[in-house]
Amino acid sequence: MVMGNLKDMDPKFLRAGVMEKYGCTLFVSIGVPIPILNEQIAENLSITDDEIKTNVIDYGIPSLHRPILKENVSYKELKSGYVELNGKKVKTASISSLYYAKLITEELKKLITSGHFFISQPVQRLNIYNEVKPLTVREVSNKNEISTKKYEIVTFEEENCTKCELCISLCPTEAIKLDNNICIDYSLCTECGACLEFCPMRCFKI
Repeated sequence: MVMGNLKDMDPKFLRAGVMEKYGCTLFVSIGVPIPILNEQIAENLSITDDEIKTNVIDYGIPSLHRPILKENVSYKELKSGYVELNGKKVKTASISSLYYAKLITEELKKLITSGHFFISQPVQRLNIYNEVKPLTVREVSNKNEISTKKYEIVTFEEENCTKCELCISLCPTEAIKLDNNICIDYSLCTECGACLEFCPMRCFKI
């Protein structure tokens, strides 16, 4: 997690945005300098886009376990504007701005060289004493079909609910509705875990 004071931020690195089935959001440009403390770190940072590999994943499948459309795709290929999938040339684009990434790099360089940027300790460390319950992962039988295998159903505990309706705005399948009380349409629920993650009162359980 990254935490910052909005009042101290430069407006040119902030953009308002809207995500479908999510609502209003804020795009924030963040630069994280990597301290080069030894030769090994310098060697790891010297790799080119052609050497950085990733997988193209199908996010059209509403499941935690999404199928891989293509493996070992280089960043050079992705940044070229096109990638070949199943014999077809598919357009690619970055979610973040490479232009602003370069601007942030220059800003960080100025701060570091002028002696105004220092390495600090983490503001808050992860709590190692609390148990984190993993979300149930659905299995995908093929690229276009989700397994109908039944898992534990998400349940809603009404007593702590403040009816902030955050769950309704964040549910990607619109399975959560308000009809006097919060209710779940299990025919639409994919058990993605968004309600468990974002409910401030922890009203959803699995």
